[in-house]
Amino acid sequence: LKHANFPTMSNPIRMATRIRAISRALSQGRAKTYTFRGVVVDHAVSSWAAGGFELGSIAHGARTVPTVDLGGCTVVFRETTTSPRRGLLGVVILDSEGNPPSSTAYGYGAPEFLPGVPFMGVAALGGTLVPSSVSHKNGVISLGELVIWHHGDIDAAVSNLETFGLFTYKNRPAKQLGVLKVARFFFGDVRVLLVGPADATGGALDKAPNVMSWMIGREGEGKSDMTGALLLVSSLDGVAQSTQQNIGPPKAAQQPGRQICTAPRGDDVDSNSGFSCTLAFITDPGPTPLFQR
Repeated sequence: LKHANFPTMSNPIRMATRIRAISRALSQGRAKTYTFRGVVVDHAVSSWAAGGFELGSIAHGARTVPTVDLGGCTVVFRETTTSPRRGLLGVVILDSEGNPPSSTAYGYGAPEFLPGVPFMGVAALGGTLVPSSVSHKNGVISLGELVIWHHGDIDAAVSNLETFGLFTYKNRPAKQLGVLKVARFFFGDVRVLLVGPADATGGALDKAPNVMSWMIGREGEGKSDMTGALLLVSSLDGVAQSTQQNIGPPKAAQQPGRQICTAPRGDDVDSNSGFSCTLAFITDPGPTPLFQR
């Protein structure tokens, strides 16, 4: 319980839920470990193709939908022609046996990652888990970090995930950063930032500083969305040479010995105006982990 952060007695229901989740995890020795294997989104895949990503495909019902392999994490594009877009449609988080988080294991929680965003199984990735065969012109090797926006109560979302044994880093509560709240999760080597308004009603988001405004989902487009990703690359030269997108200049990253550049989110109409979400590319000198824990 060293890092347990219990809600105050002003919210006894949430405190009881957290106590149950943590006690079950402790009693089971946290036997289950999860990896983040995919996201299903209603995004324009054309912007990714223009950015030097090789496209794959899987069957979805009677049609075929495009995918992008990010070194073990797959982005599935169930793109629609409706406006506004629906944003994040589902996540694929699997245990060592290939199963998504189970409500029968921990109980009490709604069986979804976020309201309206279900946990999905391997069927969402085409039915089988195959070894990554990533080979992109832009040099992307793997996913380092994913940013997911939720226009709702982040504390409630975190509490629900705890009932499935999905805990924030060191059980720390969501951290308030101005008008936003951010909760950090790790799934293997992938860090997932769950971001939402500090005010659960969503007010004051227009006051978010520019350096953080990219985390916020487009107005009217789904309550939850994938708004950013940090991608490991062999070299930033490949990014600049292979993409038609607007890529910022390389600069020193916060992580020692690495270089980083960013590509802003586009307008979702012109595939060359930017990616469907903000992407950052960071060099991978190896073997030092991207995030120190």
